[in-house]
Amino acid sequence: MSMDVRILCTVLILALVKLTPATAAPQISSIKPVRSNSAVIQGQGFGQACRECEIIADFGDFKYAYTVESWNARRIVAKIADIGHGNRVRISVQTPTGTSPPMTYQIPIRQIPKRRLKTTVRPGSMPDLLLFEHRSNLTVGDKGEQQYDVSQLAPRCGQTGYVFDSANLVYGRDTRFGEAKFVALPHAGCSRCRPIRVRWYHEPTGKLHYQVHVYRREIEGICPAQVRR
Repeated sequence: MSMDVRILCTVLILALVKLTPATAAPQISSIKPVRSNSAVIQGQGFGQACRECEIIADFGDFKYAYTVESWNARRIVAKIADIGHGNRVRISVQTPTGTSPPMTYQIPIRQIPKRRLKTTVRPGSMPDLLLFEHRSNLTVGDKGEQQYDVSQLAPRCGQTGYVFDSANLVYGRDTRFGEAKFVALPHAGCSRCRPIRVRWYHEPTGKLHYQVHVYRREIEGICPAQVRR
């Protein structure tokens, strides 16, 4: 083969490579919540919905494939719900052409009660509030430590339920020369939680009345088939 022919072949091959469109990995430009437990992912290169196409959330300790509601080349709607494993996640779009660079997303928390209370309330007056209270008025003074169990059954796959999110200590109006403080709190999102521990005291002639207000958050049960490693 002559030098001219070899050069011509090389030029033709390079031209064909240039003309052949490269299939790029998907790219995410934004992720925004649109309604309860759903988010819109916008970008490019998503292609059409397929069996291998997934929305992957990286929670750090494990990965989870969220349910897709709609999918096209530039816009995906997925049900990105709180599953009790933290709310700051890294979202990636996975397609047959590759996986997008991850984008950080803050999953909205749905807390009950919505409003945080600053005063004591009558037990049973707020059905959404998990409440514990303690009173002591011994004239010689007193001290101690109380424990409160806030464990809840985790919801099953596809179901919703409520788990511990946070807690506040609130004093009653008749408290004087007394104090209480948290010495242990479970981590947010737990279902099998370590107890809340409150250490307290009041001086002689003092009184103590406190309530522990427990705020819970709505989570969706984890589906084992959607867990990714």
